[in-house]
Amino acid sequence: MKGIWQGDEYILVPVTLQQYIAQQLPWINYHELTGASHMFPYADANSDAILKAPLLGQS
Repeated sequence: MKGIWQGDEYILVPVTLQQYIAQQLPWINYHELTGASHMFPYADANSDAILKAPLLGQS
């Protein structure tokens, strides 16, 4: 299973666009991070969660 990780404060790619894409592709797990922007993988150990989720089968 693949995933989309989206910060809700990312201004270049609107949250609504990512939500729409995730709804159209049933094999996609959508993850929205409150208060996050473009560099969210580098903040608050988010990169660990992003890497571990597919390895551990988490949605």
